[in-house]
Amino acid sequence: MNENFSGAGLPVDAPEAEIRKKSPFSIVWVVPLIAMLIGGWLVFKGLTEKGPTVTIAFKSAEGLEAGKTKIRYKDVEVGLVESIVLDEDLSRVLVTAELNKELKPYLTRKTRFWVVRARVSASEISGLGTLLGGAYIAIDPVKEGEPDRTFKGLEAPPVVTMDLPGRHYVLRADRLGSLSAGSPIYYRQIEVGQVESYEMDKEGRYVEIRIFVNDPYHQFIRQNTRFWNAGGFDLSVDANGLTVDSQSLATILMGGIAFDSPMALDSDELAENNHIFSLFDSRQTAMSQQYQAKRYWMVEFGGSVRGLTVGAPVEFRGLQVGRVLDIVCRVGKETGSDIVIAVLVEAEPERLLGKELIDNETEYRKFIDSLVAKGFRAQLKTGNILTGKLFVDLEFHPDAPPDAMRWDGEYPRLPSIPKSLDELLAVLKQLLAGIEKVPFTEIGQDLRAVVKNLSETIEVLEELTRRVNTEVAPEAAAMLRQTTKTLVEIQTSFGEDSTFNQNARQTLEELTNTAQALRMLADYLERHPEALIYGKGETK
Repeated sequence: MNENFSGAGLPVDAPEAEIRKKSPFSIVWVVPLIAMLIGGWLVFKGLTEKGPTVTIAFKSAEGLEAGKTKIRYKDVEVGLVESIVLDEDLSRVLVTAELNKELKPYLTRKTRFWVVRARVSASEISGLGTLLGGAYIAIDPVKEGEPDRTFKGLEAPPVVTMDLPGRHYVLRADRLGSLSAGSPIYYRQIEVGQVESYEMDKEGRYVEIRIFVNDPYHQFIRQNTRFWNAGGFDLSVDANGLTVDSQSLATILMGGIAFDSPMALDSDELAENNHIFSLFDSRQTAMSQQYQAKRYWMVEFGGSVRGLTVGAPVEFRGLQVGRVLDIVCRVGKETGSDIVIAVLVEAEPERLLGKELIDNETEYRKFIDSLVAKGFRAQLKTGNILTGKLFVDLEFHPDAPPDAMRWDGEYPRLPSIPKSLDELLAVLKQLLAGIEKVPFTEIGQDLRAVVKNLSETIEVLEELTRRVNTEVAPEAAAMLRQTTKTLVEIQTSFGEDSTFNQNARQTLEELTNTAQALRMLADYLERHPEALIYGKGETK
């Protein structure tokens, strides 16, 4: 056996085999691993960079197109419409859009979407740029509020966006007038805001109008600020003549609202956001003093109330103290024939009485009872001769039949008296009734007797006149002629150029000369008394 071989049959000097372990990672897997990493990174990047998806409901998809219609904010593209489908009940269209991830914190319940199209209305022309570029969806992002992904799109662009500084307020009015969304708000004839929207109260009692006042003009709105409808003309006639007031040509055509704060009631307290105010019909009504205490009286009229309407004034000696709220016809339950017109009036007793008296119900009733006892009554009077409009006049009528205030029932009943025309008719009826009682037959017989006597008297007077003309008149004429002749003679004898008058003047002149000579003699004797003894020519 060969010594170079081991017992196992292998050569002794044969190199020992090196046993190496096979690497579990093959270079072949590098490529797919890198591909997986890139894919994962792409997926992560896609998930992290993907923006939120929202669903917006519109009434119509006019102008919208999936994959093309953009969502913009301040003319910057922030999203794209992915799909447009109909709602289950076919009442709306649901637009699904993906937005940029930066908008995720701004998708809350207050966020608003609307479609920007070309719009032409009486108040504005907007969106003309979409005629070429196509419609798009605008967004008004709001960060405050609960997050949301489903929205109801606006059918018209909002008048004010959330990023505009200022404050929102609510006005309540009996009627809307010519106001609409976008109507201007004026302060001292400067446009400071706009009407946002309006809606009817659920119970139909008033119209609620939301307005927005821009910063910094909202600082002029206090809690006592008065708002009034500034649309059209405000025409008034007073002692100064005819006054026509208007804010601008725009308010005449489109309507508008103006506000101011009464100086006498000025307050430093600013009105908070969404503060509720009343909207008055005119500046005069808005700026007049407002009274909080109201009292409601029922007044019954037996005659016609034609010309009396709801809202007609209630006056006391020319001062308006209330208004008419309702007019109904009531029939007596017992007889069925006592028909009266019941008028419900709203009185503002603060205009006449102190607030302390009004707040004390017992004293207040006692005071009203004393007024009624003195003849305090309600009466219908004509306020306008041309239109025939009536108003309720409160006045004292001491001669009115006794009556009292009735505090029972739903509303206190204030006694009334017929209106002036009814009173006139009543007087005429009484006069006619009195005339019917006049004995015209007996009076006629007496008149005939009087006429007969009068005729006889006239005949006597005619005979007397005839005798005067034939007997007395000739003698009177002769006497008159003789009297005239005598006067002429007197004038001739004693007139200015008569002989008697000339002689009298001559005598007066001689008397005057004599008096002058005597006065000269007296003066000479006073200076030369010795002349009485020695004569004028010698002196001692």
